[in-house]
Amino acid sequence: MLFRSWKRHRLALEIKVLNHLKDRFPYETPQPIKGANKSYFTNIGDRKAWVYPFIEGKRKERLTKSEFQELASITALYHKTVASLGDQKDNGFFSFDWLSRKYNVLRKVKPRKIEDRLMLGNIDFYQDIIARLKQLNYGKRILIHRDIAESNALFRDD
Repeated sequence: MLFRSWKRHRLALEIKVLNHLKDRFPYETPQPIKGANKSYFTNIGDRKAWVYPFIEGKRKERLTKSEFQELASITALYHKTVASLGDQKDNGFFSFDWLSRKYNVLRKVKPRKIEDRLMLGNIDFYQDIIARLKQLNYGKRILIHRDIAESNALFRDD
């Protein structure tokens, strides 16, 4: 299975960021391991995967106020650390084309439920918004971590 071009670029950028964080960020981050094939990726059936060492810690269902504040501070530090990577080209993965294709599929739905009828009655509105968003100049793009949350962080008692 080959990665689509946008996925290949996104994963290459993710590896670049993780390698950048390795010696610059005071918290453990996943560090992908190259396999015998000299690639970070391995095939598991018809899927690709990457492996990294186990990171100690516990996932929290709910954060206390102090844990939330700590996670906010870590997020700020993360963004400060990756800022030194500079402006990154989007290589086509900042695109609304995939969403337009999804709406084209949804347009063919036979309305069986009220939700289907509501969606079909408003689909032109949403496709118009996507067309307008495509026209915007977004300028420089900085790297962000958009899913830092209690479900995507490990906590230790130390």
